[in-house]
Amino acid sequence: MKATTKIQAERVAKAGAAKMNALTHTMKDCSIKRLRGIQFTIINNDNAARYTVSIDPAKTFCGCPFFRENREFGACKHIEYARQEQAWEEARVAEWETAQA
Repeated sequence: MKATTKIQAERVAKAGAAKMNALTHTMKDCSIKRLRGIQFTIINNDNAARYTVSIDPAKTFCGCPFFRENREFGACKHIEYARQEQAWEEARVAEWETAQA
């Protein structure tokens, strides 16, 4: 689907990410030298599709067809899902550190 605006691309990405969860998708850390930022591989547990996601403040990347078609907007459900999971993990670590203090 080709989005016509950044807002539309972000809405589609957020709606898609909302359908993703730990039962349907697996997120693993990965490192690809040609990509910058924090990198993950997102795996669809139903059909084994794999997409590499790179989250960098300057430039995000995903290997999925939606991102390729809408690269100028820098959004897709895999990037949104990775950001949500990363924020959740950071909050969990902060909560654990607070409990240890």
